[in-house]
This record gives sequence, C-alpha cells and structure tokens, in this order.
Amino acid sequence: MKSTRRIGVLVAAAAIALGVPGTALADTPGPTIFADMNNDGIPDQVSFAQVGGPQSTTCSVTVSFGLPGGGFGAPHVHDYTSAERQAPFCPDLAVAMKLGNDKRPDLVTGFSFGGQDLVALHDFTPSAVFIGINQPNWLRTADLNGDGRPDLIEASMQSEFLVTKLNTAAGTLVPGPFSACVDVHGTERPQYALADFNGDGGQDMLLSTDCPNDPVPQKAEVLFGNGQATAVLDMSTDFSANWTVFSIDLDHDGIPDAGVIETSSAGVTVVKYFHNDGTGHFTQVAGP
Repeated sequence: MKSTRRIGVLVAAAAIALGVPGTALADTPGPTIFADMNNDGIPDQVSFAQVGGPQSTTCSVTVSFGLPGGGFGAPHVHDYTSAERQAPFCPDLAVAMKLGNDKRPDLVTGFSFGGQDLVALHDFTPSAVFIGINQPNWLRTADLNGDGRPDLIEASMQSEFLVTKLNTAAGTLVPGPFSACVDVHGTERPQYALADFNGDGGQDMLLSTDCPNDPVPQKAEVLFGNGQATAVLDMSTDFSANWTVFSIDLDHDGIPDAGVIETSSAGVTVVKYFHNDGTGHFTQVAGP
C-alpha cells in the first residue's frame, strides 16, 4: 500500500482514547469520540461536522474539555479547509493518537463513505494524508511492535477486511505487520481481543476471520505485531456460524491464553480454550 501524501509539517502527539456509553468509542464509527486531548488525564468530547452543504469544503472539530468533577466545559470549535479533492470532504470517524515522538494529541480521521484517505489533523488543521483501507468504519490504536508508539488498526465492514499501519518516529503511518479478512456477520466491528501473546512487549490480535474464497473460511487466529507467523487456533466450514474470541489467563501465570465460542448455524454452542506457552504457541485444553 502507498504510504503518505504530505501536506505541510506533520507534528503529532499522545492520546488516550476512552469510551462513554451511548456514543462512538475510539474503535466504533460515529461523529463523536472521547479522548484526552490536553493530557490532563480526563477524557474530552470531540465531534466532527461539515460546515455548510454537502459540497462545502469547510469542516469543523468541536472539543469540550472534560471537567475534574464530571461533565464537560464549553465547546471550542475549530474550522479547517478539507484536504480532500472530492466529496465527502469531511470525516465521519476518527481516533486520537500520538504520531511520532511528540507529546500532544492529534487526530487521525477517516471517511466511511469515501475513499482510502486517512487525514491527520495537527492543531485541528490537515497536516498529512495517508493511504489506508477503502471506506473504513472502524479505527483503533494499539502498540503492535512494542516501540512505545501507538499504531493504527483499521477495518472496513463494507469490504470485510482489516489492515494495520505502523507509527514511525517521523510521525508517518506505514504498512503494518498484518492484514486479514474479518468476520462481521452484520456487526459494525471485528470480533477481536488484544493482548501480548508472545511476550515481545507489543499488542497482538486474536481475531475471528472469514475469507469466503478460502476452502475453510471461518478461523480463529492470533496475528502478531512483530510479524511472527499467524497461529490458527480453530477453523470451520460453517459459513453461518457466529464466533466470539476472548483472552483469558487460564492458569493465573500472567500469560494471556485464548478462548473461542462457536455457535453453529444449527444453534449449537461450543466453547474451546487454548493454553499459550508465552511465545505465541497454543495447545487446546479442557478449560478452567
């Protein structure tokens, strides 16, 4: 995948993406997210909008800072000119994250009914455009390679595909360590769990995958942030099965193990557990 199209100077910063019930979380689609934009440890409310009609190139970000006693302060509106050359000009999903080594939060925004562009906003102004997945509607951050910088996980429920982007010291997003077909079954997010399964300090992803062109389409797999070979835990040819995956410490040794719940098209539910040796190698066990 192509990596970046620069606009001016990209400076980025740290963020904590926190969810509030009834609104869009950092890993779900929607025009409002909650993130610590001023590094005070309190989540702030951040919303996105288009100013004017559908052909307007003026977008806005509204930030209401969280208050120590609860609630939010007065809204601060920041208008900017879109970096996009064609509609939709304004993003409808975003995640706050630190790009590079700076200390203040920026926003990485996407377009669920647009193309592949991911527009970074520094000080609420477009600073860089990266090429991501087409029509994304799910964004999440996690340190995949253990370098201390949050990386990006991006998925599209339209194409049912998930990709990763690594966050470099220079503040760019480059192709990441894994990509996969995702099992959505009418949901708006992948079925996943994040944990450091191989002990390298980075976050790995336990994911329910579904590739229709694969002879065995349904799988529960662990994808590793350091590029280690994928660990396939379970698989099925039942196209209509619903899978839930989860991380669990079966023997209380501090090492994350894995679980898979499969509900077949016939309505039969089976729970399976997989012990992790600490390096990302799994063995099916009876369970707790």
